[in-house]
Amino acid sequence: MDLSYLNELDQEDFYESLMDLASNTQNVKIRQDENLVHGCQSKVWLVLDDDQILFDSDSMFVKGLITAVVSQLTTLEDMKNVKTSDYSFINLNKITYQRIKGIDSFINKLNKLAS
Repeated sequence: MDLSYLNELDQEDFYESLMDLASNTQNVKIRQDENLVHGCQSKVWLVLDDDQILFDSDSMFVKGLITAVVSQLTTLEDMKNVKTSDYSFINLNKITYQRIKGIDSFINKLNKLAS
């Protein structure tokens, strides 16, 4: 998925575009305390199952943001080495500091699960 268009959007269109990426379905199966990502403003759950990233969030914006991030990850090596700084659209001009720290927590947990 080409995400370069996200850099060109104003903040309102950026938020709408990310929410459009989010799935409306909930992954109830992974919504367990041991799968929570700590450090996120919203509730986020993450599981790595047979090299497949399973996630959910109680926020459509966050779910869309995570969808954008994981759409770029196809291998375990990608998952081990991904960094928040790999995504130019994750910046203070578009997202609050708390959301950036939350996606950073998500990526750090993914790095550990993939290792």
